[in-house]
Amino acid sequence: MKRNLFSLIIITTLALGGCTLLLEADLTEATVYLLAPADSTNTSVQAQTFWWEPVADAEMYNLLIVSPNFKQTQRLVEDTVLYGNRFERSLAPGEYEWGVAAYNSSTTTPFTVYSLKIDTLSSLSNQYVLLVSPEKDYCTNAATVEFGWEELIGASSYLLEVKDDTWSSGDIFIATPPLTVTKYTAPLDEGLYSWVVRAYEESSNSTSQINPREFIIDRTAPGIPVFTSPASHGDTLNTSPYLVSWTHPSESLAPIKDSVFVSSDSMFSNNSQISYAWVEDMEYSVSGLDEGTYFVRVKSIDQAGNKGEFSTIRKFYLDKGK
Repeated sequence: MKRNLFSLIIITTLALGGCTLLLEADLTEATVYLLAPADSTNTSVQAQTFWWEPVADAEMYNLLIVSPNFKQTQRLVEDTVLYGNRFERSLAPGEYEWGVAAYNSSTTTPFTVYSLKIDTLSSLSNQYVLLVSPEKDYCTNAATVEFGWEELIGASSYLLEVKDDTWSSGDIFIATPPLTVTKYTAPLDEGLYSWVVRAYEESSNSTSQINPREFIIDRTAPGIPVFTSPASHGDTLNTSPYLVSWTHPSESLAPIKDSVFVSSDSMFSNNSQISYAWVEDMEYSVSGLDEGTYFVRVKSIDQAGNKGEFSTIRKFYLDKGK
């Protein structure tokens, strides 16, 4: 069976005149516990979610799927490196084995292997099309969106439907004619959308189930942040946890993240900038700074990639008391 091989990395640093060894955890005796699909599963459902328990101290995972098995491999179906512990893939009818190994930069676990059989099907009624792009909760400022999905073996055609809100409350915005390809590109305005793909099989007159997915198109830059603390230019922060905070003046379709800059002078030169952070909660603690005079400014960017303008510069005094 294929395995990832790593050499042992020992990082040596000088600390207080001594030598400090920073060693990563040894994963060679650890085990990856596979959760789903269960070992020896026999099913006609082609869209499978491969899922396993996270391994302590692991940085990534290697997932392998082969057919029919690792001893007599005829086809490598999937070989991917993942940071998370889930992976979706549609499989044609046949016999498979799948395995997962966890690793860090120095060691790896053995592969844990399960078998899986996908039976042939006479109907699409218990199938669903595995959606590829846009991803779940995707945000973009693009003028067009490319929809993509995995092929469902046995399908004669596909129907893409897009609603202009959530699937339960939106109205049909796009309903394509029957498609024989697995991609479709369309121009869309700003807004929240949900979409599904239905597969159709002509001989059995059957249609697959749906699994709606949402995404956002946002082409509007976030507004300029407005400080709430310090409330005025030159105010003193003297109460723990010594927060600078602000509000966003308008709603945004896409989630917003803020970059916070703290400097010892109002020009924010490279030499004077002493603190910088990305935050999502519209507040930032300056408790780690020494007492003194500082300047702060904030700039917003949303998940779709739209960048706002810098806030006004706010001067404040940090006084931690006695």
